[in-house]
Amino acid sequence: MSPKLARHLRDAVPVIVFFVIVALTWDNVRWYLAPELGPREPLTTTFIGVLLALPLLVLESSALSERFRRLPFGVTVFLKTVTYLAALTAILLGIGLMFGILEGRTFGEFVEALPRNFAVMAAAFLSYVVIIFLRQLDRLLGPGVLLRYVMGRYHRPRREHRVFMFVDITSSTELSERLSLEAYYGLVNDFFHDVSGPVLDTRGEIYQYVGDEVVITWKLDLGV
Repeated sequence: MSPKLARHLRDAVPVIVFFVIVALTWDNVRWYLAPELGPREPLTTTFIGVLLALPLLVLESSALSERFRRLPFGVTVFLKTVTYLAALTAILLGIGLMFGILEGRTFGEFVEALPRNFAVMAAAFLSYVVIIFLRQLDRLLGPGVLLRYVMGRYHRPRREHRVFMFVDITSSTELSERLSLEAYYGLVNDFFHDVSGPVLDTRGEIYQYVGDEVVITWKLDLGV
């Protein structure tokens, strides 16, 4: 398994777990509001949770996500949410129609069930906003920083043995003199973005950015 694929799988697990919990919670709410419908099988509800997570996971790791990289933070969150929700809507409605046909239901019954599907879409929309906002914030602060802050990591100092690497752009002073300010800082931003992939693939952490330099660190057993 490649380091990049392993990273994507690690990132996928918490997202899938989150949406499975959302699906199970929604099913209990649906059962409470409409007892005549009865509860779904837990396995079916879990499958729905995985479907909810699927568009986000696939599209976040695709080239489409790169197209949003240079947009403002709020615009990125909104456009990603709308795009991913559109993909999710197509998937769920298509599966609902397919299951309806297999169960012998008419198209009219499928249309009557649409309000319930739209309620699911609304819940999915809110979930997508939360997930995408947190993922964008994590990328803005630095991969893993947000989670460590929430867990109180920075409030409890402790001694660790780590490997550090200091990486910067060769001849950056000469480049800054040759390029315009906009072009130079665009180059630096691209450098920071490009270097983050290999760092995450090798389970490293970006400790800080200093000018055009990136300070990278690994736990000792990973770093050696």
